[in-house]
Amino acid sequence: MFKKQVKWAVVLVLVLVFASTVLAKPVSIWNWRGETEFWAAVEKEIQKEHPHITIDYRSFIPTEYDSILMVAMQGGEGPDIITLRGGPGVIKFAEPGMVERLDDKLNFALFPEGALTQASMEGEVYGVPFALQTYQIYYNKEMYAKYGLQEPATWDQLIENCKVLQSNGVTPLYFQGREGWGLSLVQTTIGASILGADWITGLVNGENAFTDPEFVDSLYKVLELKPFMQKNFEAASYTDMQMAFPMEATAMTFAGMWDVKSFDQLAPDKEWGMFLVPPLKEADKPYAYAYMDGAYGLNSDSKARDDALKVLEFTTTKKFGQMFVEFNQEISPIAGIQAPPELKELQRGLYFVENHALPDIYGVRSVLTFGMPDIHTLLGSGMQAILSGEKTPEQLAKELQEGIGSWYEPFQK
Repeated sequence: MFKKQVKWAVVLVLVLVFASTVLAKPVSIWNWRGETEFWAAVEKEIQKEHPHITIDYRSFIPTEYDSILMVAMQGGEGPDIITLRGGPGVIKFAEPGMVERLDDKLNFALFPEGALTQASMEGEVYGVPFALQTYQIYYNKEMYAKYGLQEPATWDQLIENCKVLQSNGVTPLYFQGREGWGLSLVQTTIGASILGADWITGLVNGENAFTDPEFVDSLYKVLELKPFMQKNFEAASYTDMQMAFPMEATAMTFAGMWDVKSFDQLAPDKEWGMFLVPPLKEADKPYAYAYMDGAYGLNSDSKARDDALKVLEFTTTKKFGQMFVEFNQEISPIAGIQAPPELKELQRGLYFVENHALPDIYGVRSVLTFGMPDIHTLLGSGMQAILSGEKTPEQLAKELQEGIGSWYEPFQK
């Protein structure tokens, strides 16, 4: 009799476990990044401790994601876990109470203060940072070697490299001119080294201005590259660039750390080099425009809140950070994460972040994007206007100063 009771008790437990697994609501995650395979791997890892948890992952077209997400959230149809863009993207959902505060629920000890700041509002953390991004110049190592070129140490050396390539029938630089957000990143990447850390910090503090000669010169630097761009660069999209560079339609391009994986997939037999925009003088330090890409937030109206919190808890661990690096070939903000030795570009990116990152930034994800009009949008459309000849750098600089100064207090002193 006792054995039968034990047997039925075991069966009942198994039935309950099976039922809880079947009936448990999947944790839904929305993102603008195509990471379906990565999140399938994350699900398997989480199920080692929480076998009932499943993840329903959906990705959207990046340029449409923000509006789709906001409409869904306002209609009560948003996902359990929301991928938020850093800085103002976090505030946009934290301010109306759409996402929960997390620093009173999760341990953020492994995250640097700078990354947490970009996931916070009024000193409270509302998202788990997932990636640090850098934007730099990639080059085809075979082409550089063929024409005896070295990574430039100064801006003039970069221009000279372009001239050598062009004289040999090679397109030096591939530019995507159709999308302003990419051109905004190009300008801030150039500005990082041409302006330098001290000047940019002075700008953010309101001690310097966009109309100063130094910044105007950084706008002219983009124009200096125009003769070396491919024909009809104005019509090229970012996707066009992602195809053209690995297919050797050009020797160099400006691109993000997130592009390494697609470059390698399209041309696995090619080797890419990457360097920061060189400064004006060889004695000066080049700087990386590094920023926190985004963070995972918890929907305040989540129908699977407890399981969603368990998923978010995993995203704060070294295990998640290492998986993120190896799957996506991008930089995790979690302390102690190492890039595999075969991922040379990623190791280079980590070096840029650790040794050359600006202490303050002025473009995308910066404090100058926290109001309207924001610097990222103004700079993107402005660079298109400069390259088409519709505006001068001086005119754009004035528009930036007046636009940001309409709401940014340090500019109103």
